[in-house]
Formats: sequence, C-alpha cells, structure tokens
Amino acid sequence: MLRLPAALLLSAFLPGAITPLLMAGGLFPCFEGAEKVLEKLTGEKHGQTLEDRPANATAFENARVSGAVRTDLILSAEIMAIALAEVADQGIV
Repeated sequence: MLRLPAALLLSAFLPGAITPLLMAGGLFPCFEGAEKVLEKLTGEKHGQTLEDRPANATAFENARVSGAVRTDLILSAEIMAIALAEVADQGIV
C-alpha cells in the first residue's frame, strides 16, 4: 500500500504535520468509545444489531465488515504516525 511511503515522505518533508494527524486519528476511537458509553447509559441503540433481525443479512454483514475495515485502517495509520513521530528527527535514509 502507499500509506507507509506517503507517511515516510510526510515525516521527511513536513514533520510538523505528524502531531495534528495523531490528534485527528485519536478522535475516531474517542467517538466510537463515546457512542458505546452512551448506548450503555441510555439503553438506546445507535445502529442496527443482530438482535434486530435485519431484513437483508448480507447488506448488514457488508456494512459491519466495512466499518471494521475502516477502523482497522485508521488505527494502523495511527500506529504508523506514532512510529514516525519517534524517528521524525532522523534522516529519510
């Protein structure tokens, strides 16, 4: 994928962008966690679950997988940004 080379170039030519990217990447898990806390406190569901017996199980599963993949991509980018923040003062070679 192009994520790692792009991240390396970013750290080499624009290291000041790493901290804002880390902060932006941290907002997504915060949003997900706040949504789960609200579900537990209010008892109100945010989105469809298997308990609701979805009419189209395939579409439901595709949406769940898509959400999991998106979360995984965001978290892996966050991990790369953390690693790059550690070596930001090093040369690109």
